Amino acid sequence: MAAIARVGFVQPTTRLIGNGLRGRASAGRFRGGSKVAIDRRLRMATELSPLDSGYISTLPKGQQAAITLGISVGIALGTVALIDLVVPVLRHAPYALPASRLLGFVYAFAGFGHFQYLDGFCKVMPERGEWGWWYLPGSAKFHVLWTGVAEIAGGLAVLGGDLPFIPLWVGPWGAAGLFLLTICVTPANLRSITHGESGPVKEMTGQEATIPAPAHVFRALLQCGLLAILYSMATGYHP
Repeated sequence: MAAIARVGFVQPTTRLIGNGLRGRASAGRFRGGSKVAIDRRLRMATELSPLDSGYISTLPKGQQAAITLGISVGIALGTVALIDLVVPVLRHAPYALPASRLLGFVYAFAGFGHFQYLDGFCKVMPERGEWGWWYLPGSAKFHVLWTGVAEIAGGLAVLGGDLPFIPLWVGPWGAAGLFLLTICVTPANLRSITHGESGPVKEMTGQEATIPAPAHVFRALLQCGLLAILYSMATGYHP
């Protein structure tokens, strides 16, 4: 990140941003919270470029709100577009719908990760007042734990939803639950983008890591695909 800031054409821009933030802080108009938060935003504003993860958190809350809500709307529109493409394939392609049940294993595995890497997942939970619109009650630990349980339960329901001894409603309801759950955890993905927070990656790899911007774009597209598949399974598990 520092290497980006050293590029000649970036320096004037970042210097202006940094000076502007310092002026606002000294005048008492800075709305970033504590001195620690202010210092962090000042440092990030002078080190990051607009293409870096975490840059959005250096912007005023109004701009953060507009960007995060815009990303959310983009994911919603992308999901609707993919549903028109994915659902017909899963309805008619041989073995496509049964094969998609493997998503249940992925979600169940991720759910266990919430307990194994609890601290890392807590780091990507938005704090109260984040972006100017996030005010969900409850601690980060509480939300990480209940979503972990929900991922395990929904994953197992989807994975075994077509077994002969499982009631026919289990698979579709499991997929519907995972569909809603994937929407519920979107704010954690948004915080990873806006604050450059890698979550449990450090615990998994043992190394400091920053998720690059292209990876965030890929994850957003992947989320659209997952939502489309889960929608198809929820509405037509047994064609």
